[in-house]
Amino acid sequence: MAGRWLPLLVIAALLSACGSSSSSSSSSPPQNTSSTASSSSGGSTTVTLQLLGGTQNLNDMACGKQEPFEDYPAAAQVRYTGMVTPTPSGRWKVKLKLKFCNGKSFVDTASQKIVGQPSGRFDGLFPVTKTGYYSLRAELEGATPKPESDKVYLKVG
Repeated sequence: MAGRWLPLLVIAALLSACGSSSSSSSSSPPQNTSSTASSSSGGSTTVTLQLLGGTQNLNDMACGKQEPFEDYPAAAQVRYTGMVTPTPSGRWKVKLKLKFCNGKSFVDTASQKIVGQPSGRFDGLFPVTKTGYYSLRAELEGATPKPESDKVYLKVG
């Protein structure tokens, strides 16, 4: 079982060693990290996504899925970071898709596009005001097929 989580811990350590984001929030590294996901679709491009700043990681069930849900207080400011490898050339973007559990399935609720950094890293903040269970995924824009991260899960409220 420990071997299963080792790659995720290595990715988390690498991401936390990266420089700070281009946002003006803070230059100190994030304190709480969890829910790292990665995937490659077609070719060798890999997209990873990691949630930051949750209070704890809960093993919970929502929309028929048993998953680790990162827990956030109500009216959360969900921070995330990720990496695209290899780094796309020129200016590139990722699209983050937030889906809400409506009881039976996760349905689209919000999205945002983030410009990536020359290092391959992207960072952002997703305001989530409604309590409930959510999934979040990052997708590289402008590539065909579009490489995307695995879904990460969060609970607000």
